[in-house]
Parts: sequence; C-alpha cells; structure tokens
Amino acid sequence: MNMEKREIQKEKVIRFFDICATTYYKKRYIEPTLEAYNFRTRKNLVLSILKKNNWRVLNIGCGSGVMSKELSQKGYNLVELDISKKMIKEAIKKSKQSKIKNMPLFLVGDIENLCFSDSQFEEIICLGTLQLVNDKKAIKEMYRVLKPGGTIIVAVPTKMIISSFLKWIISPLKPLIYMVMKKERIVINFKNRGYNPWQLDKLLIKNGFKKVDCFYHHFVFFPLDELFPLFSIKLDKKIRKTLLKSKLVGSLLCKTYIVKLIKIK
Repeated sequence: MNMEKREIQKEKVIRFFDICATTYYKKRYIEPTLEAYNFRTRKNLVLSILKKNNWRVLNIGCGSGVMSKELSQKGYNLVELDISKKMIKEAIKKSKQSKIKNMPLFLVGDIENLCFSDSQFEEIICLGTLQLVNDKKAIKEMYRVLKPGGTIIVAVPTKMIISSFLKWIISPLKPLIYMVMKKERIVINFKNRGYNPWQLDKLLIKNGFKKVDCFYHHFVFFPLDELFPLFSIKLDKKIRKTLLKSKLVGSLLCKTYIVKLIKIK
C-alpha cells in the first residue's frame, strides 16, 4: 500500500469511528448480540491475563474507553490513545461518569507515529487495531516505546478459510438476508485484513519480540453467526473453553487471535 492509499485508508477509518463513537460502547459491549458477546469475552480474557501493578500502560485503539475503568482499577498509570477525536471525547465523558479515581491520560494519536520518547511503557495493549494500519511501521513504533522486558498484548482478526469461502459464495445474498431478518447492515469501506496466527507471530518475533502466550477466540462463523446469533452464543460458550488454547483446532477455527509477547532486552 503506497503513501496515498495509506492516507486514504486512515481517513476512512477515522471517519467510520467518528460516526459510531456515541453508540460504540452500547453496540459493541452492552447489547444482547453475538457481536457484543464476542467483544465482551475478548475484553474479559485480556483483563484476566493482566496483573495488578503500578506499571505505565499504553492502550492503543482504546475506543470510547471500553477498558478504562477496569485497567485503572488494576493500579496502572494508564494512557488511552485513539486516532478518532470523537472516540476520545466519549472516553473522557464515560470515565468521568464512572468516577474513576485513577483517571487515565486520554490522547488522540496515531499508532504509526506514537508521540512518546523511547522506552516509556511497561505494557502495551493493542486490540483490533493492527489490521487497519501499516502493521510493520506500527510494530516498530510499539517496540520503540516499550521498555526492555516489557509486555505487549495484540489481538487481530484471523484469516478463516472456511468462513471466507462461504462468504464468497453467499455474499450476493447478504442484502436479502439482512432485509428478511430486518437487521441493520454495517458497511465497512476500508481495508480490515486478517492474519494467520503463525503469520502474526513471525512478524512480531522478527521485530524483536518473544512470544510467551496465546489464545484463540470466537469460534462461530458465517453464515451461522448471521442467521442464528443467539444459538451461536450458546455454541461458542460450550466450545471456547476447549479450543481457547488448542493450537491445532483453535488456530484453524478462531476468528480472533490474541498473543502476549515481551520485548527482548
């Protein structure tokens, strides 16, 4: 992707998240939908592997502050960063309403050009952001601002061959499916690529990180998730504990890959 296309991609991403900023938290984390279930369980999984301490932590792609309260409660000196000004505005508003004692620092910023000096953070959290940007540049930036021995947690969508094939076959019928189900269709007009787990591992390790743990998440895919969302939630609850750490099956079926690494000293 050349420079001009990258800037267009960035503008589209900003515009999309600016538009949905006020409803983002409700739609992605509160409503009784499969999408909200997936985001909630991802959030809870990441929180479960984070320890309480007084580390300086950078949360990249913080959105409307969906993890601000919980991360602050762990005692972190927290910096919340997002490229969308409206998302940051909502995050500040939400944090004030939640009466967070250890108030985070909220900043508008770009993962490809982080506004921090070298080795500033003990931990970086980057969920659902890397697939939208110049990943090589973003990884180098995260490496730069992370302290030696510091931890990074990254979550990205995966390349699901089965689901992608079915989507390719059924995609012409999607407008009809949405109309029959009276479901709002969210149109994403920017590149939102997926990764094979081994592909992301290789990219991160090549740039100076060492893998220490990983998790496979969200196992119900198209068209089941579109046609039977409530059943999909029940099914995912039954299989996720078995497949969460399954490298053989989990890596093939998961829609989200979460990996924890440390910066090599």
